[in-house]
Amino acid sequence: MTKWFDSNYHYLVPEIGPETSFSLASDRLVRETEESVAAGFRTRPVIVGPVTLLALAKASDAALEGFSPLSRLEDLLPVYVDLLARLKSAGAEWVQLDEPALVSESLPTDAAELAAAAERALAVLGTPPIAPRSSSPRPTPRWAPPSRCSPPRPSRRSRWISCAATCPPRLRVSRTRCSSAA
Repeated sequence: MTKWFDSNYHYLVPEIGPETSFSLASDRLVRETEESVAAGFRTRPVIVGPVTLLALAKASDAALEGFSPLSRLEDLLPVYVDLLARLKSAGAEWVQLDEPALVSESLPTDAAELAAAAERALAVLGTPPIAPRSSSPRPTPRWAPPSRCSPPRPSRRSRWISCAATCPPRLRVSRTRCSSAA
């Protein structure tokens, strides 16, 4: 067991090697989603994303020296596609994939390598797995950043706090509000 990033929470470290086969170990999340939807609740399942799962894993004892579990991303993505399809059929309108590895400074993996892996995962998982094929342009995904940020809030230490932490990089910060950069 090791700490989940820099918190007091611990997790069992997965050991992944070239011989590891990926599959869903349980349908518990799907059953719980079906149950909550049947009870009239609007659900949003939250799961750890594939990049974080592999970035936090360690190489198995059978793996060769220098093996990176992140190299198995393409083998893991079909399992995520299957899970997302099952959650959709269970009634989940959308699923939140958390990828804290992308902003962590405590991992030995290079940030550029993690970003490239996230782009590969997004290419596979970014659209609904059961979406109808059409010639119309792709709609903006739900995860797209908003065009405007919420206004800054007063602070005790200063008159205004900057909203730079919540604004996408393409937005500029003014004294009273965030607006799109021209």
